[in-house]
Amino acid sequence: MTSQINYPDPNIKIPERLNIKGEKVVLLAFHENHDTAISKLLSDPITMQYLLNMAKLPTGWTKEEAAERRVTRTLNQSQGTMVNFAIVVKKSVIDNLGITSFEESEYIYPPLKNEKDYPLCSEFDFGVEPYVVVGNVGMQHIDISSARGEVGIIADKRVWGHKISSEAILLVLKYAFETLKFHRIEFVTNKDNSSMRGWLERYCKIQPESIAKDAIFVNNNYTDIYTYALFESDWHSSLKSLF
Repeated sequence: MTSQINYPDPNIKIPERLNIKGEKVVLLAFHENHDTAISKLLSDPITMQYLLNMAKLPTGWTKEEAAERRVTRTLNQSQGTMVNFAIVVKKSVIDNLGITSFEESEYIYPPLKNEKDYPLCSEFDFGVEPYVVVGNVGMQHIDISSARGEVGIIADKRVWGHKISSEAILLVLKYAFETLKFHRIEFVTNKDNSSMRGWLERYCKIQPESIAKDAIFVNNNYTDIYTYALFESDWHSSLKSLF
């Protein structure tokens, strides 16, 4: 049976705010309460080892700079060129995973459903359990006219190896292929990012579509940029069953 192809739909709209529940993770629309966690995340040299060009080392990101980033990305989402999420994990899940490296001060309590300063989707009930921000994920370079976008993720080093990143990416792919009806999703990473490349090549069973030689200069060295692409056929034939 031939998979149905998703064709561009000009009526597709990117919502200004969106939240998606998974099994271990929840993808939340960004809020100012997340700025401290994101500034810490973006400043960590191990977490950012393959994105050192945006880590602002040695000083790192300030909370104010993280807030500016959030505002800019929220504006881009309202203009339909980006979908942006904080990856959050509830405390009970962190405890069940045996992760002990998060301080109590890093946990955030969710708002009550009637709090107007923190609008969640009307059908979304997060509950009352505290959570911790463990990364961000989403799509950029969205082109509705071509039914395509580029997925990117940054995950806190403390949750590596717990399949948090995999679930977050799969939730975004599900939204892209099933809700937005996109045809093509790209991943762009550098040569040295063995974890991302390994996930795409071993987990998704795809090979680089293109390699741009010496495309960026990072840490006093040129490095290659690898581009991968997934299509709705990949999603429906194999990837969606990985949930």
